[in-house]
Amino acid sequence: MKNRSYQLSLKIDDGLTRRYAVRPLPAAQLATPFVWGFSLTELTQNPHPVYRVLLAADGAINCTCPQWNKAETCKHADCLRAAGLLPVEFVLLLKARTALLDAAEAKLAEVSQRALHLQSALEAQLASPRRRTRKAKAA
Repeated sequence: MKNRSYQLSLKIDDGLTRRYAVRPLPAAQLATPFVWGFSLTELTQNPHPVYRVLLAADGAINCTCPQWNKAETCKHADCLRAAGLLPVEFVLLLKARTALLDAAEAKLAEVSQRALHLQSALEAQLASPRRRTRKAKAA
């Protein structure tokens, strides 16, 4: 197999063109509640500032750049979202499906408890001395 090298980069032009190297963050580097994220290293400045754009389980986006701290929006998050790299809709779909699964599990637990209760009641009834049947009374 050939040795290969890959680089994903973004170009943001808002009057001043900036290039960024983009690296997905491993799950181990994502603190709760974040489920997805990227490290963006700006290549057009020296030293190269590094920003982290993170996606939370509730669909909220966060960035470590100074602009985000001022306005809770920034070109880094906008660019990643426009490129389809921040799957907000997918995360929200997973959240909704997880809620449905949680509700189904709760209902299943409720039905299981009821079944166990009925089984115990039936076993107790079968274990008690039997009443005489009508035929036994008539004889």
